[in-house]
Amino acid sequence: MTELARRVVRHETAEHETATELAIGIERMFQRLRELVANLVGDAGFGAVLARASHLNKRACPWLETSTIVIGPIVVFSGLAAVVEREGAARVTGCTTHLLSDILGLLSRFVGEDLTLRLVNEVWKDLPGDTAPGTSES
Repeated sequence: MTELARRVVRHETAEHETATELAIGIERMFQRLRELVANLVGDAGFGAVLARASHLNKRACPWLETSTIVIGPIVVFSGLAAVVEREGAARVTGCTTHLLSDILGLLSRFVGEDLTLRLVNEVWKDLPGDTAPGTSES
């Protein structure tokens, strides 16, 4: 799922020049993901998957532990623009990629890889790449 996560993050954060724009792109990506996952397991289920993935990444991405992530009609990472300023865009997008990869991996364990890939393809229909999500890498 790592390559798929990398493609999604790249797609959602491309051409963002400021820390604020990058933060908005990341939050938009997680909002789209919340809509996908909440249809299956609700907002509480999405929150649980996000919390588990955050825990798995806390050593490599310590800012995840200090950020408050608000899940509701929108997904907000409190202070994310400041984190981008402090940690750098490359580090934050790298952490975001690992976080998304773990979320997709957890989701695929719950509902199966085929359904996960099909759902991701529904959300990110315009995802650039040589193949549809998941057809060459899992």
